[in-house]
Amino acid sequence: MEKKLPACPVETTLTLISDRWRVLIIRDLLDGTKRFGELKKSVGNISQKVLTANLRSMEDSGLLTRKVYPETPPRVEYTLTETGYSLKPILDAMVAWGTEYKQKDRKFLFDKEELIMTRNLGCNIKIALLQISPCKTAEENLEKGIQYCKKARESGADIALFPEMWSNGYRIYGRPVEEWKREAVSVNGDFVTGFGCLAKDLNMAIGVTLLEKYGSAPRNSLVLFDRFGEQKFVYAKVHTCDFDVEHNLTPGDDFYVTDLDTEHGKVKVGAMICYDREFPESARILMLKGAELILVPNACPMEINRLSQLRARAYENMAAIATCNYPETVPDCNGGSSVFDGVAYLPASEGSRETCILQADGKEGIYIAELDLERLRNYRKSEVHGNAYRRPKKYGMLIDEKIDKPFVRNDYRK
Repeated sequence: MEKKLPACPVETTLTLISDRWRVLIIRDLLDGTKRFGELKKSVGNISQKVLTANLRSMEDSGLLTRKVYPETPPRVEYTLTETGYSLKPILDAMVAWGTEYKQKDRKFLFDKEELIMTRNLGCNIKIALLQISPCKTAEENLEKGIQYCKKARESGADIALFPEMWSNGYRIYGRPVEEWKREAVSVNGDFVTGFGCLAKDLNMAIGVTLLEKYGSAPRNSLVLFDRFGEQKFVYAKVHTCDFDVEHNLTPGDDFYVTDLDTEHGKVKVGAMICYDREFPESARILMLKGAELILVPNACPMEINRLSQLRARAYENMAAIATCNYPETVPDCNGGSSVFDGVAYLPASEGSRETCILQADGKEGIYIAELDLERLRNYRKSEVHGNAYRRPKKYGMLIDEKIDKPFVRNDYRK
């Protein structure tokens, strides 16, 4: 006979998790599968009888699964189902509320380690892709960028990302080279520092892109500011499109990863720009340097093959890839900004899942994706991709600079 649930949705939720122990069991299983003894230890002061009763009830309700191994002594493991895992936002809200309450009421003292533990439970971060069309000057782009960053923050964004070369709207095609070179701006100039001050004012990280003034030839760059306005890195596009007008740019010489502080904890962030995406080595190096999230400013049509590249980079490196493109009103662009979270499999699900958690249409606007960092980190601990089973000693040819036919190009430069 089916169990009759209350008519009120709130009462239904309370029926499933009103017991204190069930909430703590869910909290601890959010990290992944656990054995009975591990749960008893992590939940705390709970008897074996009470834990067993709660686990059975939660299994009956479809919140978790139990797997018994035919061993002596028997080994039993518990895993949240998709339904059980879907309660995570409720626990995240409880973490946020409880932390704020403790901070307001000095009577409830708690140590630093406990605060760090609870903050780590709710590590969903919101990434705002500013799919917007540029204006005619850097000054106008600064003003428009400021307004859209403010809107992104009002929507709860932790990180805002611009399309490629926002300072001049990537307007380097069909123009005299010396003309657009004069539009290059310094990373210490008003355009860039304006976004640094804004990041601090909004308490939000900003990845701003620019035609960077650099020696005799400018660079195609991204400057990442954290929410305190501190410049975390300046990344210049390594794989410039030397088959076209970008051969007039100075290529970057390295890939960078930084610990980016957000309101929901730290995340390891790296960057690559547009054409970098087409070289698997770019994302691979960022993964090896620890990147959990890779920011990708873009200025080209996001068609099925380029989207497939982004999907593959996320899948093979178990990393999230966030790409921001210009809208369809910009020549040779079509919007389609996207976020792939890199998590192809969930413990309680059969088969793989869709890793694209956001894909914009062609219109101008702010597109926000919520990235579940905790799920990504747990996934990276157990799955087979990334750096788990590589054989680097076999990859010597990857650093051989010799180029054979049919890949010889006269415009190639080292």
